[in-house]
Amino acid sequence: MRPDPAAAAAAAGILVGAAMVATRAVIDQTGPASLAFLRYLIGVACLLPPLLRAPRPRVSRRDLVWLTALAHAPPTSVTVSLALSPVTAALLGALLLGEGVSAAALAGLACVALGLWLAYRPAAGPDGRLCAMQIERWNHEADGPLTEAALRRKIEARGYRVTRYDYPPGTRFGTHTHDVDKIDAVLAGRFRLTMEGRSAVLEAGDLVAVPRGTPHAAEVVGDETVVSLDAVRRA
Repeated sequence: MRPDPAAAAAAAGILVGAAMVATRAVIDQTGPASLAFLRYLIGVACLLPPLLRAPRPRVSRRDLVWLTALAHAPPTSVTVSLALSPVTAALLGALLLGEGVSAAALAGLACVALGLWLAYRPAAGPDGRLCAMQIERWNHEADGPLTEAALRRKIEARGYRVTRYDYPPGTRFGTHTHDVDKIDAVLAGRFRLTMEGRSAVLEAGDLVAVPRGTPHAAEVVGDETVVSLDAVRRA
């Protein structure tokens, strides 16, 4: 029987949705790697009946590599790599295997690449330069309720050591640099971060990567104490 790409895509979407719904209750109690592994097991369990009925069922062990990637890679990087998979596969097939690519397929691949560039390109600062600062918002749907433990766990899973600081109103940090990669996260309050010509106010659940050697400044905004999780990459 010939495989139906539309049916395969629909089944993949159903499996992803089922795994996400089934694990919502434990999102705030489970680390990223454990959560990914649990969702992977749910997907495998759903696939077992048709796999066992297939003539030669195969599950590649290389798929487990994604669990390691999810435990250490930022969500943006994972999202981009997954979205670019069909683009990469089509290009490699055309270049290495001589597979034909229709004009419609090329147009679709170009739209995917353009959409990713528009969504994840660095923002332009007041001076027109491209800035590296990208704010990552807390996703209640994927991350669960925002708590100090959950935010700390999310950062530590990326290989960072986390320390909590409370900054009272009026606190300011002039332009400075660090000799290590850092993540600045906000648990409560409003914290203005200025980096490479761009200024943004971080609120509860927001986090920003600050690469080593990058000049930046920060200050508390308003009358509320800022609860910050300051993270440095482990050696």
